[in-house]
Amino acid sequence: MIRTNKPIKIDLIGLKPILLLWILLSPVLAEAQKLLVRPYLQDAEPNSIKILWETDSGEESIVEWGTTPKLGKRTMGRAFSVNYGPSRIHEVRLTGLSRFTP
Repeated sequence: MIRTNKPIKIDLIGLKPILLLWILLSPVLAEAQKLLVRPYLQDAEPNSIKILWETDSGEESIVEWGTTPKLGKRTMGRAFSVNYGPSRIHEVRLTGLSRFTP
């Protein structure tokens, strides 16, 4: 399983350069959450996109993002259960994106 303690690079389809995404998962847990499904993109629109991932537990869904190494933007989302089990799907919608960012 993959642990989420490193930045994850995701190409946001047509948005250049690659935005660095850092997914912060529940810092209150003594043991790091396990990433069950790596981040993937959904519902891409000209100025927004949804990022989803699945973990073995946790509630916090935060993505820090930006077009520079300092990132600078932070977006919170939601987490919901999968078939009433312990795993959680996290969903964050990034808005205010610029089309064709150089």
